[in-house]
Amino acid sequence: VGAWAKSVLTENEINQRSHKDLESKHNDLKEQFRLFKAGRKLMQQHLTSLLKENENLTSEKNDLEIQLQDLHSNSTKRIVQVVDEVLSQMNNHTKDNKQR
Repeated sequence: VGAWAKSVLTENEINQRSHKDLESKHNDLKEQFRLFKAGRKLMQQHLTSLLKENENLTSEKNDLEIQLQDLHSNSTKRIVQVVDEVLSQMNNHTKDNKQR
């Protein structure tokens, strides 16, 4: 009977150790999962921030493209205006010279 009782106690100790090991692994997994969720949340926040920044930069780029088109249009108009003025002055000089 003593050997049987001893084997039952030994088996009980083994089960207790096994249970403690499983509890420890379970706690480790819970902590890893908590860290995973926290990391995922940070990544989602970062992604949201990057998407917003991208949206702002795209809007800024579009505004700058419009400004550039306006500048190009205005400078072209100004060049045409100056060329017209110069041609007009040249015509006036030519008329003046012919009249003399």
